[in-house]
Amino acid sequence: MAPVLKTGHPQGCAGSNPVLSAFRHPYSPAFATMPMGVDITMCQIPGSIPNISSLIGHIRGLVAQGLCSPATTLLRGDAIPYENRCGLEAIMLAEAGRLDEALAQADRILDVQMTCPDALFARVICLSMQQKWTPALAASNSLEEVTPDYPRAAWLRAGIFRQVYGDNDPAVIIAYNRAVADDGENLYARLERADIYRSNQMYAEARQEFATILEKCNGNEELRTEAQFKQACTEMVLGNPTAARNLLGYVLATAPDYPDAQDLFAMLDR
Repeated sequence: MAPVLKTGHPQGCAGSNPVLSAFRHPYSPAFATMPMGVDITMCQIPGSIPNISSLIGHIRGLVAQGLCSPATTLLRGDAIPYENRCGLEAIMLAEAGRLDEALAQADRILDVQMTCPDALFARVICLSMQQKWTPALAASNSLEEVTPDYPRAAWLRAGIFRQVYGDNDPAVIIAYNRAVADDGENLYARLERADIYRSNQMYAEARQEFATILEKCNGNEELRTEAQFKQACTEMVLGNPTAARNLLGYVLATAPDYPDAQDLFAMLDR
């Protein structure tokens, strides 16, 4: 049977397409209270995906591209353990901002399977979004013990470390180094690491990080503008006013009202 995604609506699993209508989610008695869905979308999953973590990364990529609903349950028969399917739905609920539903679903899963990494990751997302940093760190520690290489968990963990320990704790830089090593194309992790460098007066490292971001951020003008502004501030500290002025010129050409950019540009123009 083809892979199917369904959003977590509280009604039955029925649809106008006869193939989809015939499909039934194999709920186990332990999860009998979890919601079924009605809004069903076909979604082909490449056969080359080797494991659950990779599959979750693929589905999250589809969500980011707007190719499936942000609150989904993956249905794929017995190919994926049931707790992973429900855990994936909890993750998507969390990323859609439906935190109470996501936490409730994750807790139901963890009551049955304490080491389900998907449910643990959903808890980390929810607690972080609620800015409950100490419980979020505890949940992140649990996930780290179960699945140290869970996709994107290193980046989220680094952000939690930053909130709990502050920019100047060496453990925070170590955590961001790991997040970037985990996914070098995650430019937001790189941007946050550059901020940590600046907080610790590691300006040469920050400059290099901003340069990498600007090299890679094609098409993301918001990210480019932020990186250019922060690199301009870094160049000012390093005593390079011409480079700072040029960067601020790019910022103001793209975002004339960017906070503080006009004041800094005027200061350099004196």
